[in-house]
Amino acid sequence: MNDMATSQLQCAINKISTGQLTVTSENSHGAIAYHGPHKRDEFVYPTRNLEEVSELIGKGWSMKIGNGGYLMRAPETWLVDLTDPSKIRGDLRENLALYVTLKQMICSKELSSCMNYIKSSKFGNKIDAYLLSGEALETEIRIAGSNARIHGFRKELLKEVRKNTMFKPNYEAIVKDVPRTRKLDSGICKFDELSPIAKEFYRKIADIHETIGCLYEPDKILTGIWKDIPSADVYIFIPKSGFRLALGFVNSRQKYDDVMFWEYHAGQTQSPYEGHIMAKPLRNKKVNIIDVVYSGTTINSMDAKVADEQGTPIKIALFPKSQIAIQSSDYYIFLDKIKNLSDTNFSTPYWAEQIYKEIIRA
Repeated sequence: MNDMATSQLQCAINKISTGQLTVTSENSHGAIAYHGPHKRDEFVYPTRNLEEVSELIGKGWSMKIGNGGYLMRAPETWLVDLTDPSKIRGDLRENLALYVTLKQMICSKELSSCMNYIKSSKFGNKIDAYLLSGEALETEIRIAGSNARIHGFRKELLKEVRKNTMFKPNYEAIVKDVPRTRKLDSGICKFDELSPIAKEFYRKIADIHETIGCLYEPDKILTGIWKDIPSADVYIFIPKSGFRLALGFVNSRQKYDDVMFWEYHAGQTQSPYEGHIMAKPLRNKKVNIIDVVYSGTTINSMDAKVADEQGTPIKIALFPKSQIAIQSSDYYIFLDKIKNLSDTNFSTPYWAEQIYKEIIRA
């Protein structure tokens, strides 16, 4: 990529966005750009052409309206996640072995070669896939693709990782270290399995949200991770992922009169915007802020906003994706266990793997 091309693409992104994205590499579909506040890569494409917007949305891209244009974001998926129990398939130790092997393949450049092989042999070069990186992606390894086939690409890639010569010895070493595992208390259920109170709660949210757009019934609702959450007067969740999380929270507690949503986005394309659903007074209240945390940018902003309302905020990071995410919280949920920031040791680069082993060990 020449400097002129980079400059032109960066200029186009800057015109639409708030200047928080820095192009690191260009491709035929757009660019991999580093989002400074979120401390991670994104696969984006700037455009003012509504026909292009429509075409990309049909391929699984999402759209954010900017100043004089649209910033399109490519579909993403995880390869492996150490913190979110809903993303783990099968053997808990195999999940860790996949993580370790993928890290090794990234360092040795094997992963790039493997992705190119799958692209040509399994998908007829009809998709381009890219590894995403950044300080906010430590416990989760993510990829983005030029179209919605990225989800099938993920399955094929993990098959190849299991065939890698490093995978079996990694798995055997983990089994030796963790001879037995326990069953996670994640309580994953489907929407139809929710209690009447949880479904009533969802209908109220959907009715309010209808002015913005249709709210789809979520799947893989986590109901078993909430029992040790510190008590509070108000529990704030941040949409849209917060809708699914709050459903599990309400289902486990069988009440929702103390739950509210506070939508806040310090996004790439506009000035920060926000809105309340089921708003509650926060003055002199103990307020839990609960959100999936990558870099801590959003939860720290919400912390300040609750304090401005004269509430007492407590930050609870769900499934933190990085050290900075944990350090931005008061408590965090790793798999199905709530942990205190003050009890966490970051003295080794393998801190996430150690926490994972401690939690899954029988």
